[in-house]
Amino acid sequence: MSDENTRKFMDYALRLLALRDVFSGDLTRKLREKGASEEEIETIVSKLLDLKYLDDERVLKNFAREVASRGKGVNYLRQKLYEKGCADLLKSVDLSRFYSREEEVSAAVALIGKLGENDPQKLQRKLASRGFSYSAISEAMGKIKNKND
Repeated sequence: MSDENTRKFMDYALRLLALRDVFSGDLTRKLREKGASEEEIETIVSKLLDLKYLDDERVLKNFAREVASRGKGVNYLRQKLYEKGCADLLKSVDLSRFYSREEEVSAAVALIGKLGENDPQKLQRKLASRGFSYSAISEAMGKIKNKND
C-alpha cells in the first residue's frame, strides 16, 4: 500500500461525500470496486469516521425521512439498507428510532388517499409491495375505514 494510492482513494471518497452523504458500507463497496486494498479501505473509513465525515446514523435518519416521504414502508427501508451494504448497521440500531410505527402508518394512510383504490385486498397488496409492514397496513386500513364510516 502506497501513500500515493491511499491519498488517491481518499480524494475519491471525499469527492463522493461532497456530492451526498453515504453509508460507510456503501463507501467501502465503492472503494473496493475502484481497486483499493482492504488495508487502504480500513484506513480511509476510519479516518473519515474520526473526522465525522462518515456518520451512518445521520445518513440513516435522512434516508428514513426520504423513504417515508416517498410513500415507502419500513420493509423497503430495510431492504435498501441491505442493498447498500449496511447489514451490520441494521444489527446495531433499532430502525424504529429512525422510522417510527406512527410515521409508517401516516405514510400508508397518505398513500391510500393517493391511490384512490376501494378494494381492500388490492390496497393491502399495493401497500405491501411498497414495503409497508402488515401491522402498519392493518392500522392504516382501520383508520381509513373509521374515517369513511
